Amino acid sequence: MKKLIKISIFLIAAVISKVSAQPPGGTLEVTPVSCDEYIQRPGNDKFVGTWIGTLNGKTLQLELKNVKANYSLLLPNATLQHEICEDIVYGFHKFIDNNVEIENNLGASSFTIYQKKNSILAGVDDNNTNILTGTLVNKSKNKSLRFRISYIDSLHIKIESLENVPGVRINEPGKPAYDSSIDIPNGLILTKQ
Repeated sequence: MKKLIKISIFLIAAVISKVSAQPPGGTLEVTPVSCDEYIQRPGNDKFVGTWIGTLNGKTLQLELKNVKANYSLLLPNATLQHEICEDIVYGFHKFIDNNVEIENNLGASSFTIYQKKNSILAGVDDNNTNILTGTLVNKSKNKSLRFRISYIDSLHIKIESLENVPGVRINEPGKPAYDSSIDIPNGLILTKQ
């Protein structure tokens, strides 16, 4: 069951429902709050905030929020849906390369996760709450990146790894062609603002 839930974190964006507005500095509440299972991840809170880091002329800004979201799973060999509430990190990013803004969806940060304007979806590692894993939508390259970020202290986090999400590549009209290169630097340390 835990593996099924861990895999589902990457599918949450497509099936989330009924998330309310976020209180300042807090976790979003789910309406209704009746769930068959609630997966709390208090370790998510240490990653919440605005973070900025620069390395070799490349600047990354992340705005991360912790939300309590619900979604439904149809369990194997079951006819009923299983309602799950889970704490997840979602967010927005801006990337600048040599003073040229490449991507910026920070303007959508007032939207809830239900409105699907976020570029980041993540959660802390089950075995180590100092590790945040998830995906970042890299629109300028028509892809998503899988990332691993470590918590250093209350003022610093570090991008440990970035890799392309495996899968089929489709170039849709009006969107940039898929580009496998990764411009955001591994090892980048971000400071809380």
